[in-house]
Amino acid sequence: MVWGGISFAGKTRFVIINGTLNAQRCRDEILDPVAIPYVQNMRVGIILQDDNARPHTARIVQEHLQHRGIQRMQWPSCSPDLNPIEHLWDLILLGRAVRNRVNNATTVQDL
Repeated sequence: MVWGGISFAGKTRFVIINGTLNAQRCRDEILDPVAIPYVQNMRVGIILQDDNARPHTARIVQEHLQHRGIQRMQWPSCSPDLNPIEHLWDLILLGRAVRNRVNNATTVQDL
């Protein structure tokens, strides 16, 4: 599993997650080293949006974000169409699938 963040100003580094992600690992391996510093380096008024996965919505994570002064967007669960990173994942995966496709086409019609 990987985690990454995007904004209008740029992107975070990818975090590779080995094993199962729980709330404590989310806080220790994603939020503290990557997400919170990224948000804090942005302009005032930035709101963190996640995908409503259980580790992101756990009380320990919510309290940690609040303690660090990070505002989290509240939005309905099961709404991936509202999350822009879901569309980015689609583009990345589609692009990778197209690049990895073996294609021996020699004419436009074959292509």
